[in-house]
This record gives sequence, C-alpha cells and structure tokens, in this order.
Amino acid sequence: MHLYASVAFFAIFPLAMFLMTASFVLSSKHRMALFTFAIAVFAAVVWVAEFLVHYVPGVSIPETLSALAACLWVVVLSFNMLRKSANPNT
Repeated sequence: MHLYASVAFFAIFPLAMFLMTASFVLSSKHRMALFTFAIAVFAAVVWVAEFLVHYVPGVSIPETLSALAACLWVVVLSFNMLRKSANPNT
C-alpha cells in the first residue's frame, strides 16, 4: 500500500504545484507564484535525477527532499495567510 500512495503523492505533488503557480499568477500574487514554481521544479528534478542518474540507492532520499519541499511550501503559505488575516487591508 505504501508504494501506491507514495508514487501517487510524489507524482501528483509537482503537477499540483504547477497548477497552483498558474492560480497565483492569475490572482497577481507573483512572488508566491515564483516560489511555488521553484518548489515544483525542485520536487520534479529530485525524481527525474533519481531515475536518470540514480544518485542514491532506494527512494528514501528523494522522498525526503520532496516532502521537505512540500513542507516548506505549506509553512510559507501558512505564514502568508496568517499575515493576511492579521492585517486584511494588505
């Protein structure tokens, strides 16, 4: 079961981030769009490099790097939302 869930998450995550990038661009949130795009590219490159170069045995390192990128994105988005809720006029 872990294999299916892991493959689904790590394949869909970069795609979802590319879609979120488009959403941020359309809503004129260009800094968040750029950050989201960078996270998506990083998460995708980690896996492309693993399949092309096999820089580590197994998939735990690419999984960890992708998960950390996702966590970083969530933290940044959360702080932005918190700041916006504290000062709704900005």
